[in-house]
Amino acid sequence: MKYLIILFVIALLGLASCGQEEKYPQGGPYYSGSFDGNTIPFRPIEKLTEEEAKSRPVYYVVVVGYKDRIISFAKYHNGKKEFSDKYIYTYDAKYLERRELTASNGDIQTDYFDKSGKIIKTEKETRNARIKRLIIQLEDNKDWDVPLVAASELGELDAKEALPAIIKALKNGKRSDCTCGYAMDEAIIKLGGKAIIPEMLKLLKSKDWVVRMVAVNVLSGVGAKEAIPQIQKLAKDPEEGVRGAVSNALNELGDR
Repeated sequence: MKYLIILFVIALLGLASCGQEEKYPQGGPYYSGSFDGNTIPFRPIEKLTEEEAKSRPVYYVVVVGYKDRIISFAKYHNGKKEFSDKYIYTYDAKYLERRELTASNGDIQTDYFDKSGKIIKTEKETRNARIKRLIIQLEDNKDWDVPLVAASELGELDAKEALPAIIKALKNGKRSDCTCGYAMDEAIIKLGGKAIIPEMLKLLKSKDWVVRMVAVNVLSGVGAKEAIPQIQKLAKDPEEGVRGAVSNALNELGDR
């Protein structure tokens, strides 16, 4: 009898652990096989490696920010993103301020929360309206973070029609520090592909070092081996950021 009771307790503990929320430190992406949808943010339950996750038809991807708060959560089905959540907190990460839910078609719903976690307002925006708004934000030269975030979101939306506006924003941007421009390359790579190579070759000669750096990163990102001779010419660029990009690009393109 005692033996049966012990087995029963062990079984209960095993079942409890299967539904236990996983804890992740700041960083990511992390992968999981299930989640708890009773709370917002959603909570990952079954921790997986990237290889394990991508071998399944359905898996979830989580990114964790300041104070170990989940800042993004996405569901993938057969390798395609089905939906994604972005979570924005108060400056001290104590309370959730809003949740941005993006559907697979690019439409977005934003829920605003009070300090008790209750939804106090909901806004909806279609993909097309969102793209138009983000393209307008690309023209914001007062705060470089605004076009930078806009370009990143346009890349996530696969908004190829916005590519000319992103490149224009890159060339026209007013910057005050060396951290600007780093996210532009990802959007350009995703939206432009190899078709963007001629434009990037021209930008290697830009007087703006950030533009030169982004051009090098993009050429590397799209695998433009034919650009190696032009990239090599910037190996002694006066700006460290450009030289670093050149070194990485030559390694990636197989010239070293």
